[in-house]
Amino acid sequence: MITNNGEPLPHPLGTDAHDGSFEGSTALYAEHLVKDHGFTEAQVAPYKNGAVQGDWSMLDRLHRQARSMDS
Repeated sequence: MITNNGEPLPHPLGTDAHDGSFEGSTALYAEHLVKDHGFTEAQVAPYKNGAVQGDWSMLDRLHRQARSMDS
């Protein structure tokens, strides 16, 4: 099954493949949140070019929030 934005539904345990690990670009993650989940640039800007795990974690938190509203 997929959500209304075309992403696979989260794993039954509440995780997607890219959750829980500091891999990839925070800029790309922020872009995904804006394009696919409707967040504004202002909402993701503080974390968009982050170089620490905390920035990625904040984007991941926003992503989890978006997925819970998409269901």
